[in-house]
Amino acid sequence: PSFDPNSFFCTNFQRGTGGGIGAVQLAYTNTGAFKTSGIDAQLDWSMEVGGGRLALNSVFNYLISLKSSPFFSGIPTASQTPFREYAGTFAAPDSGLSGAGAYRWKLLSNVNYSIDRFGIGLQWQHLPGIDSGNTNTGYPAYDVFNLNTSFAATDNVDLRFGVDNLFNRAPVFGNANPLANPAFFQLTGGGLNTNNYDALGRRFYLGA
Repeated sequence: PSFDPNSFFCTNFQRGTGGGIGAVQLAYTNTGAFKTSGIDAQLDWSMEVGGGRLALNSVFNYLISLKSSPFFSGIPTASQTPFREYAGTFAAPDSGLSGAGAYRWKLLSNVNYSIDRFGIGLQWQHLPGIDSGNTNTGYPAYDVFNLNTSFAATDNVDLRFGVDNLFNRAPVFGNANPLANPAFFQLTGGGLNTNNYDALGRRFYLGA
């Protein structure tokens, strides 16, 4: 930003007598960094119920912080970019991190019951509401349930049947501009996020 001709980046350009670029020196440089912290917890529990076994598995992730800087050399410089917090946002992080969404927390739970040769289970995935990382709208909380069953027909053959996205939950809408004014032909934009939320709807499967 200071346009210092003696900076590391400017000195990598060799110029001719007329000021034109004559050559560029390439160098491997660590020019970015990120810092993150969080908590992962898992619960596994089961007990005998009605002649069968009831089991619960739950995985919980909490993101305390996710900070990154597009230029951080570890040595204080005038052009060094401060760290920015991305936890709880959909903003695209720097330093090669994925912009798939830094959810503040996530929950994935499975409840299963098995008796003799029959088993049934329900899976619940929860994503909390998340900010867009800018002035646009974020995305609301999202829940998806999956049902699965199994039956051991013989000692060598298992039958499986299930329903993914049991309640036909559509992907959520977000990233719209709330300041857009239709009177000035401004569109709100936004759309359905199909990368993080189910876009296929309710579907069934059968296998053996």
